[in-house]
Amino acid sequence: VNQTTVQFYPLNTTDTGVYNCSVTVSASGQQNVDTSIALSSSITSITVKALPAPQVTITPSGSSIAGSSYNLTCTVMVVNGLVVVPQVMWFKNGLSVGGNNISLG
Repeated sequence: VNQTTVQFYPLNTTDTGVYNCSVTVSASGQQNVDTSIALSSSITSITVKALPAPQVTITPSGSSIAGSSYNLTCTVMVVNGLVVVPQVMWFKNGLSVGGNNISLG
């Protein structure tokens, strides 16, 4: 048994299509007969669906007076019933200050 594999990594929407494999088997020099057989597999199709873009909002709460408490809340809402655990990173002036729930002071 000989097998070959097409690996899709990372799978992309452009990989959507109809696929099949074609095989040519040749036997030459056996009993003075040269033969060649070409076969094709049945087809299979792949439809790659793009993940829907999440809706991300940032909400401030508290007083913006020095010395008081102030919170920023990042809310990630995913549509189409996907179950995901988002990875949240916080940035200040373009520089990472940490992920998920952090305290700055």
